[in-house]
Amino acid sequence: MAARLIVWRTVAVAPVTEEWVFRCCLLPLYLLGGLRPLPAVLVTAASFGAAHLHLAGELARSGYTAGEIAVQLGGHLVITSLFGSLAGGMLYASGSFLAVAGMHVFCNIMGPPTLAWWVYPTHPLYPKRALLAAAHLGGIVASVVAASPLLLLSAPLAVHAATFPCALMLPAALP
Repeated sequence: MAARLIVWRTVAVAPVTEEWVFRCCLLPLYLLGGLRPLPAVLVTAASFGAAHLHLAGELARSGYTAGEIAVQLGGHLVITSLFGSLAGGMLYASGSFLAVAGMHVFCNIMGPPTLAWWVYPTHPLYPKRALLAAAHLGGIVASVVAASPLLLLSAPLAVHAATFPCALMLPAALP
């Protein structure tokens, strides 16, 4: 039962709540506070990445050494921050919470790329590391190509103000 709850948390509850908090609430507030779009997206992404550092406890309970935890957390911080940048840019440009939350759910189902299968010969996926790296790199390239118009952050927030859930609380403050 506990394992099912962890899976439910990881693939449904966490992605939806994280997108709500980081993209739908923090991002518009940074923009309303005067940050330009790109810095607002990057600050939100860094906050999102830092919010995942709690995984150190889970890794320690799983028996990882301090060095292994540092490698895992470093890789996870980079991946989550990059994902946060992509998600923030997509939400800013499209105003679609459902699209960004759906992307996050899909990414959590697939799982993040991890350095463990690349660095540690004892990891069960180590023999397939080149294939896994190519698949992850292909996914990253495909995501960037598909989202490249969105990453330009060319759409103004005012166009999508009504679609930002946080904007519903501050309609008079939006441009």
